[in-house]
Amino acid sequence: MSITEPLPSAAGTPADMDDAPGHWAARLEVRAGVRRGRTALLESRHRGPLRVQKPFHPGDGRCHVYVLHPPGGVAPGDRLHIEARIEAQARVLFTTPAANKFYRSDGRTARLRQRLSVADGAVLEWLPQEAIVFDGARAETETVLHLAAGARMIAWEWLCLGRYAAGERFRSGRFVQRCVVYHDDRLLLDERFCAEGGAPFLDAFWGLNGAPVLGTLLAYGWPETLLDVWREGLAGEAENAAVTCIDGLVVCRYLGRDIERARAAFTALWSIARRLEDGPTPIEPRIWST
Repeated sequence: MSITEPLPSAAGTPADMDDAPGHWAARLEVRAGVRRGRTALLESRHRGPLRVQKPFHPGDGRCHVYVLHPPGGVAPGDRLHIEARIEAQARVLFTTPAANKFYRSDGRTARLRQRLSVADGAVLEWLPQEAIVFDGARAETETVLHLAAGARMIAWEWLCLGRYAAGERFRSGRFVQRCVVYHDDRLLLDERFCAEGGAPFLDAFWGLNGAPVLGTLLAYGWPETLLDVWREGLAGEAENAAVTCIDGLVVCRYLGRDIERARAAFTALWSIARRLEDGPTPIEPRIWST
């Protein structure tokens, strides 16, 4: 049975999660495992406006979990923390019902921290929708994945600098994105991206060349053929995407000007990876079609 309840106050609560006027301090802890032969959400505990919707079981052996942030966006000074633990043999797909918006700052920095732990034999699919960084926003995000020896994962992160569909550019503010991956306590990846609003890097040909959409797709534990089939799958996106392999971690990068096109490309790669594992066409989360 899943448990959904507010987190109790505790002396061990991090200092940056303390309540303070003018911002949200929210925390979500979830645990998934195998019970009665299928993956189930065993525990869900929250504090503040972070929670999960009722889990779905589409019939592909996985549990689909939607992470909800009811305010709909991250305001200056907000502190959000998500921690997920996937027990042995469990298979979980996490996504979000909408883009995560980082609003213009009043001088304070918003922070989002995500800690994901995947046990031996478990499979994690971390597939949130994009983060939209408003002009003038100041925010930092950090995602840390800990994979046990026999764990598998596929994860993506999307970033839109400015509301480009409305003609807004990222001319002021600061956004920092960090991603760290460990496998069996061995560091595989530790990268940090920093965008300063209006910096020459955003428009220079040696930088982002004016492209507002950035994506990273990571996979670990899949068959060795994944690298080659992903490269084949990107044949129509050669000018926007590239894929490589670092110590067994397959990494795909995307840089473009259209989030819908970018998402379609990565969704196709995700589908390829799943077919390598399961055979039939995977079942997409229903929220992606709404």
